[in-house]
Amino acid sequence: MQHRPRLGVAAAKATLAATAAIVLACGAQAQPAAGAGTRDAAAYPSRPITMIVPFPPGIVDSRARLIAERASQILGQPIVIENRSGAGQRLGTQTLARAPKDGYTIGVVTQASVVMAPALDPNLK
Repeated sequence: MQHRPRLGVAAAKATLAATAAIVLACGAQAQPAAGAGTRDAAAYPSRPITMIVPFPPGIVDSRARLIAERASQILGQPIVIENRSGAGQRLGTQTLARAPKDGYTIGVVTQASVVMAPALDPNLK
C-alpha cells in the first residue's frame, strides 16, 4: 500500500476551493444590467478580466493562475491576476467588493474573508 503525501490532498482542496470561488464570483458578477438585451450578454467578455487573489504567491496563487489560464482559453479573453495580500485577506476582499459589478473583476475568496472577517469587524466595508 502506497502512502500518498498530504500535500497532494491540500493542493487538491485548494484547487477545488479556488475553482468554486471563481465560479461563484463569475456567476454573481456577470449578471447583465436590468433591461439589457441578449445581444449585450452575448458579447461578454469583450475585454480582459481581472482576478483579485488576496494571497501572496504560493499554493492558492498558483492554483488561481492555472484556473485563470484555462478560463482565459475558454472565454477568449486574458485574465489578469492581481495579488492583493495583507490584513488577513481583507485588502483583496475589499478591493473585490468595491469593484464594479460588471463581471470584469472576479476573485478568489475564502470563508475567512467573506464570513468571519465581517462578523469580527462590523466596520468592515
